[in-house]
Amino acid sequence: VPDGETRLKCLPPIRGAANREGLWEGLSDGTVDLIASDHSPCAPELRALSSGDFLTAWAGISGLQSSLQATWTAAASRGWSLTNLSHWWSEGPATLAGLTARKGRIAAG
Repeated sequence: VPDGETRLKCLPPIRGAANREGLWEGLSDGTVDLIASDHSPCAPELRALSSGDFLTAWAGISGLQSSLQATWTAAASRGWSLTNLSHWWSEGPATLAGLTARKGRIAAG
């Protein structure tokens, strides 16, 4: 992220390829068992665009609309299935939240 480019501030911060590959390794070995999003977009005026001050800029990025597609594109290129994707994005978060009795999967009933 370039200095002063506050429109890219988010939490967690944007990471490099090594971190991204580490997340895929975690999904592979079970260290990471779900994917979730902290969808936190903000208005441009909260970004401190004119000052470039990262300390006062809001840390939020709108990405929910592309998260599933981006995950599937990367997962498919690594040989993962839609079943894996469904677990990471649905069943895993439902399990974490204690909602598996009524959320997290497509089932009869």
